[in-house]
Amino acid sequence: MTPKTSLSRRDFIKTAAAFIGSPCHDGHFDAVGNVLSGPPPRPLDEFVTKIENGNLYVSLPPIKRKG
Repeated sequence: MTPKTSLSRRDFIKTAAAFIGSPCHDGHFDAVGNVLSGPPPRPLDEFVTKIENGNLYVSLPPIKRKG
């Protein structure tokens, strides 16, 4: 899964139920970051990633997705 962040917070958890939960504001997102429930105003941001020679590279800034 592409790394994502919830309103600049990176403390999300992935559950076995195929959704992402953000405990700081009880937001729930599907596997690609779309809002399922809770107060989040828009989908999760996306980061472009690549693995090269065993290193993970994350490009900044994140891609801001519209809700």
